[in-house]
Amino acid sequence: RDEPGTWSYEGAVELQTARAAVIRGVTTYTEGQKSGSYENVWLVRFADDGRACEFQDWWFPREG
Repeated sequence: RDEPGTWSYEGAVELQTARAAVIRGVTTYTEGQKSGSYENVWLVRFADDGRACEFQDWWFPREG
């Protein structure tokens, strides 16, 4: 669990269809063991009713 005020996130939907979306963002931690910035890529797949049925998350340390 990340404590409130110890992180920030900026992101946007890069691609969206009726069946899936790709979201790309940057999470920055200002305190603790994870201190630093990380690139995030999320894949969300949608069921026929439009609700998310699958979520995949990739992250890696941001260079620079």
